[in-house]
Amino acid sequence: GPPVWTFDLSSMIEVEPIPDESMPLIGFFGLRIEEYMQVHYIAFKDRNTRDIWLLELQTFLNYQQKIGTNSETSHRKSIASLPLWDLSYFTFPMQIWPAKERRILNSRRASFDIRPEMNELKSPWLLSETILRMIYSCDTANKVCSHKKFLDLISCLQRIDLLSDQMSSTQVVCFWMNVYHTLSRHASLLFGGSSYSYKWGKIQSTASYMIGGDVFSLIEIDECIIRENLSKMEPRSYPKYWPELPPKSDHRRNYACQAVDDRLHLALNVGTTSYTTRVYL
Repeated sequence: GPPVWTFDLSSMIEVEPIPDESMPLIGFFGLRIEEYMQVHYIAFKDRNTRDIWLLELQTFLNYQQKIGTNSETSHRKSIASLPLWDLSYFTFPMQIWPAKERRILNSRRASFDIRPEMNELKSPWLLSETILRMIYSCDTANKVCSHKKFLDLISCLQRIDLLSDQMSSTQVVCFWMNVYHTLSRHASLLFGGSSYSYKWGKIQSTASYMIGGDVFSLIEIDECIIRENLSKMEPRSYPKYWPELPPKSDHRRNYACQAVDDRLHLALNVGTTSYTTRVYL
């Protein structure tokens, strides 16, 4: 049969062993292979086999760097040659949640591989401000954000404790508004704009971030968290292309913002043509 996993060695920028204390599979020995857009992990049953692989890959990497074929510029060119886009290269298909069509966009690194030094901003709402600024400053010439630091920072969302009391109610609102607009922009860069209403509705339901060990799509952040305690339209008033609303029993409603201010309806930009082109930070 076809191989389960393939990897282009020319795109490798770093290879190193995973510390034993960080390895999620007890009794296995891990290897981290990094490229600009993704980090790959391989588990071995014994340390000797892992070290043989490590030596061979490091030898190849040193050779590539010596002859100058492993530069960021050459890798960006290989990214640009992907057909409109190969989304499997930038997203992670969710298999364990009920909605298997979801695409996780902050999956460059696995949660066990997110080190404290990667996120110098200890406050979640400051992190959300930084990633929103970065997504709007990225080069969009190829409709993809190839900024490695941005992808590592949004991976840090996986480790946020959403139930902690380190944010005030106002900061919680700021955090979710910034995350929503970051995800919305990120999805539009990967999947294209919302010229067609049916496509916009699908993006709202499938484009997701993993935050605090849970998965949130755009429509779930909108309905379950930001607008949960605000005045809403009657369900029959929603346009026909509007994505299916999360049920009242959806557990994500437990994260709902407690600050009630109906002006948030105006501040939230869902990305349709009826909304302003401005995004509030």
